Amino acid sequence: MRLSKSRFTTGLQCHKRLYLQVHRPELAAQPDESQQARFDQGTEVGRVARGLFPEGVLVEAEPSEMNKALAQTSRLVADGKAPAVFEATFDHQKVLVRVDVLQRSAKGKRWKLIEVKSSTAMKDYYIPDVAIQRFVLEGSGFSVIPCQSRSEYLASSGL
Repeated sequence: MRLSKSRFTTGLQCHKRLYLQVHRPELAAQPDESQQARFDQGTEVGRVARGLFPEGVLVEAEPSEMNKALAQTSRLVADGKAPAVFEATFDHQKVLVRVDVLQRSAKGKRWKLIEVKSSTAMKDYYIPDVAIQRFVLEGSGFSVIPCQSRSEYLASSGL
């Protein structure tokens, strides 16, 4: 079994929730109207963020198709044409992440990790979210451009 970014962040917030998510997923409540509206807003913010990188390419794969997402990401990164890859998918030491925006540097050898959040303020729990992505990217052999501050990792926050 892989540890996903969402499972990792869930476990940091509540151990019991992670346990139930893994071992008793049938107990999860369906999102109510308010929660669904927040999910839809997050989806829209992601779509708007992708518009900031007009030549970027979206990795299109359902959550059940992670091997497909990994293969698409590998092809997009290797061909060198896409200046940005959306939902770029990586697996390192059985940790799976999907990066909102992976932007190629001008010389193409380094990458900027951009996490998109539907928020107007920086929240402490965003940091482990980005940290696990950077761990997986660097473990996969990518040179991630270091950021100068916490908020730079979340450059697209509050779109």
